[in-house]
Amino acid sequence: MESSVTLKLSDRIPAPLEVVAEALCGRAYNEAIQRAREDNVSVTYIDLGDGPPRRYEVRLVSYKRKLTGAVDRGATEGSTIHYSYDPQRSALDWRYARQDGDPRVNISGVTRLVAEGGATRVDREVYIDLRLPVIGAGIAKLIVQGFRRGLKRNQATLKEMALARGVGDRGAPGADV
Repeated sequence: MESSVTLKLSDRIPAPLEVVAEALCGRAYNEAIQRAREDNVSVTYIDLGDGPPRRYEVRLVSYKRKLTGAVDRGATEGSTIHYSYDPQRSALDWRYARQDGDPRVNISGVTRLVAEGGATRVDREVYIDLRLPVIGAGIAKLIVQGFRRGLKRNQATLKEMALARGVGDRGAPGADV
């Protein structure tokens, strides 16, 4: 069975686009959002150069999940999330890759930043495409639920880190917060 889903989330951060982009591509944000997941054991951020585009990876060792969605703390698996931020498009493209290279699981997305005066609109899209016989729909439902929760948490973390770096509700640029 094949299951494809697109998730979308938009938010507004009261900080300039450049500040939000810096936070979005930064080590602190990327490690924080991955460490917040219950199944990740190890998170490694690797900067692949300044670009443009700016490219980096986040390598994960995670506990495997059972068919029910429960975490199996007895087994781990590796994966990598490949990121590329294009400042011309103000867009961060990403692609999830399992270490075993399973072609039946395709998860990717884009985060677009749009300047709105002194603030930034953050538009996220996540594309989930699973080609798993019989159990595909059930697994897709679990993955979608997890992404919905994760996107909201990630958006709150991005807002917090961008505001700590720049302007907005929490002070002047460069203020200690």
